[in-house]
Amino acid sequence: MMWALGLAGMCALAVLPAEGPPAIWHAPFVTADRRLREVRVEARATGIAGGTLCEFFLIATNSGHDYEAIAVSLARPSDVHRALEFIGVPAGRPVDPKALRFWPRGERVIAEFEWRDPSAPDHPPRRVRFEDTLVDTRTGESLPRDGLVFVGSTRVPAENGTGTVYAADEVEPNSIASAFNLETTVLDIPRRGSQSALYDYQIANSNYVWAKGQPLTVVLRPEPRPDGRPRVSELGLTLGVEEDRPAIRLEARGGAEAPVAGLAEVERRLREFGSAGFDAHLDVRIEPSTPVRHLRSLGETVARLAELSAVRIEPPAPGQLYYRALNPEPSLRRRDERPSQPWELHLSAADGGGWSAVLMSVQHGRDILTDEPKWWTTEYRASTPEELRAQLTEHGPGLPVIVVFAPGAMSYGELMRFVAPLMSTHPVIHVFAD
Repeated sequence: MMWALGLAGMCALAVLPAEGPPAIWHAPFVTADRRLREVRVEARATGIAGGTLCEFFLIATNSGHDYEAIAVSLARPSDVHRALEFIGVPAGRPVDPKALRFWPRGERVIAEFEWRDPSAPDHPPRRVRFEDTLVDTRTGESLPRDGLVFVGSTRVPAENGTGTVYAADEVEPNSIASAFNLETTVLDIPRRGSQSALYDYQIANSNYVWAKGQPLTVVLRPEPRPDGRPRVSELGLTLGVEEDRPAIRLEARGGAEAPVAGLAEVERRLREFGSAGFDAHLDVRIEPSTPVRHLRSLGETVARLAELSAVRIEPPAPGQLYYRALNPEPSLRRRDERPSQPWELHLSAADGGGWSAVLMSVQHGRDILTDEPKWWTTEYRASTPEELRAQLTEHGPGLPVIVVFAPGAMSYGELMRFVAPLMSTHPVIHVFAD
């Protein structure tokens, strides 16, 4: 839907009080009030009917997705972004599955639609939260009133090849507030939910539908924080082995909280974070000395913690694997149970010390006499990580997936010496202990 923007050429401006920093910021169809900590955006209802599958609360005028959105903003997404920053809400970070970033990260915003009843224009305006305008068909209830996350849209290369642009301004679906996790939205839902996972379940609430073109005002305010502390909390989770038993330690970045050790204490602390209204973003790291035979149990420990409501697992740091790589589906170990054949990497002790590697390309077929499944492998040997990387570069790419078989006694640090150089082209790793 394209809406005429008569003021599209206006420049953003600030209204300066007699003293001090600006209190009011304007751009076309959006006003930010720093003292009230409130952003107001002019919008129009799309006119979709109740019960319609709906993926967006608010889109931009150049979006073609009005058939699955509640309203269209007359303001540009990037101006809504700037308005929120003006009132003191820092932009966070959107999801990016390619980078193993599955959680939207940022502070919460309370978003409401405000409107006047056309049949009673003298009555006070009414408001409804964004979450109430959608119903989850699995529960029959409106979406949870958890606010939206100010992630800020990613930036993408400009079409003219010079610099970058704010993706929500220029790239479909031009979302300002999405009802599923989206890399190119300004505001995201505060939980994991891909488009494919949620598409069939979120519909427009029949109690909150407006005629097409009905004027609406979007009101955005920071989530109240009683103690003034940000919701986003950065924590480090370190796992290893002590006396051949798994060990775990949780500490706050910057030393704001005393570290805790042991699974029971770590779990208790994370539950406390959730009860206090914090999002615990965990930077998970495995100690280099950890034997490979312990990786599965450590991966299962992280998976258990990831189920807690407060926990958001961050992408792995350089030289680290995502925790799912440590406890892969057991079926991936067997060629006849895999849906497709990725690369295999077999690591073993080398004669005279150290480690050697065999990279295998696997092809699947059937025996012409018995019609039984059959696999053919081509082996590429390497004695150093550099040789292994060269072999994969020469004979790849194949699927961007590698199933690794490593000796249980091999250390995680030695494993990563061989695996880390491969991850630039083959980021999906599954590790099994031989």
